[in-house]
Amino acid sequence: MTGAIDEATVRLSEAAFGKEGRARTWPAPGLANDWLVVIPQRPVKVDRLMREMLPIVTLFEREGITRVDTSVNPAHRRPVSSTPAEVVEAKLCMFRRGAMEARVLWPRPAPEAQMFIAIRGGGTGTANADEVNQLAVERAAPKRDKLARVAAAERHLFVWLDGTQPDAELAVATLPPPSTAPAVPSEIDVVWLATPPLSYPQRLWRVRLPGPWEVLR
Repeated sequence: MTGAIDEATVRLSEAAFGKEGRARTWPAPGLANDWLVVIPQRPVKVDRLMREMLPIVTLFEREGITRVDTSVNPAHRRPVSSTPAEVVEAKLCMFRRGAMEARVLWPRPAPEAQMFIAIRGGGTGTANADEVNQLAVERAAPKRDKLARVAAAERHLFVWLDGTQPDAELAVATLPPPSTAPAVPSEIDVVWLATPPLSYPQRLWRVRLPGPWEVLR
């Protein structure tokens, strides 16, 4: 991956989650539920998209729709005959604006409803489980001295899969954990790997060295 693509990915992540990786929210007056909007890992004007999604999501909720998938162009799908024309058009508008999915999260007393955003990454990467171990090794290197100074029964390394590592992210989303443990320094006893809150799909993996990796729920 080139540096330019890395920078673009980082900017997208910051626009969606802020520089500290915390979930941003957008007010959704008129909605009865919080909604999640999923976008692909490519340049999108996040704030404008979320403003434009509010009337679209409002229509879906009014029609009793709780999840819409536009990862494939709706123009290539034949809608159910009973689907209102405005819903069909709303799905097309959603696709054109760059959103891949919208779904209800949980009910919220009016007027406190909000919209959240998630990034579905790995669209241009290559699924390779070895990338997960390599990522853990890279993240462990700068933490080695700090962890070595800690007097503890176990030393844990936490790795956030924050959208800037598309190959590893695609592997975590689509493949089982690596069959081998990462070759991290001996000062580290446990490695945790997690996707951020509201990311899609959500994953939490752990490896107690010398392994194997575990998938946690």
